[in-house]
Amino acid sequence: MHPSLKICRHFGSNHGKSLCHSSGGTVKNCASAAVKNGQAIIRSSKDMFEFCNDYVSISPPINGCEHLVRSFVHFDAVKRPTYSCELKALKITRDFHCIRLTGAGLDVRALSCFCSVCLVNEEGVCENEEFVLGWSLMNVKEGPVELDVDDASECSQDSLEGIFDADTMYSSHLGHALGLWQVEAFANVLGVKIVSIYPTKGLSVMRKLLDCHVMPREDRRIYPHDVPILWTSNRSDMNETYWVANHIVPLLPFSLIDFVEFQS
Repeated sequence: MHPSLKICRHFGSNHGKSLCHSSGGTVKNCASAAVKNGQAIIRSSKDMFEFCNDYVSISPPINGCEHLVRSFVHFDAVKRPTYSCELKALKITRDFHCIRLTGAGLDVRALSCFCSVCLVNEEGVCENEEFVLGWSLMNVKEGPVELDVDDASECSQDSLEGIFDADTMYSSHLGHALGLWQVEAFANVLGVKIVSIYPTKGLSVMRKLLDCHVMPREDRRIYPHDVPILWTSNRSDMNETYWVANHIVPLLPFSLIDFVEFQS
């Protein structure tokens, strides 16, 4: 390392990668499934806190030692920095590690610096100017804006289609399971009832949501029998208490044949 190079929180060292990632993913998946299936309405941090306490928290046992405990704390107010920190995702910016907003467009450069000059636009010279080089101007083109749906109770047909499309694309990725929306689509295409079976493992909130009968809008009986499906997982590093499904499999019906030809 160059002796004159000063590194201050370089390249986002505040962002940790540990067991908290999997725990946070479990919490978000439970909340997302509950909202999409109409089992919960989460509009604020307080609603999220109450939902997690009721369905996702794991209390320590009365007797014995348990190293896996999940608890939640709610903060009414968060102390945020006084300088502006409004962020917006932009396309075609993966080639640049540092971007800042200016009146004429965007200033970009390949490397980041977290000194006070670069972080809060103070006057002065960047401490790492020799290494991060100068800024380049990037023009921003205006285009149509897609508004997000803030109130789940006032969804329109267009917003529901967008949510369904995004959920379908997410579930099609490797390692992600289908949701009840896709199972409902299967039931409508086949015209039969789908029996969704969730094992008695993992969090009870997921079993309450996914262990159910999914009825089609119209009973057309393209397939002559009800279709049972089983939520399962191909992971081997989970116990029954913290088990999470990551895909579904169809359960084939057994039939009894009266006479079978047999040759020795």
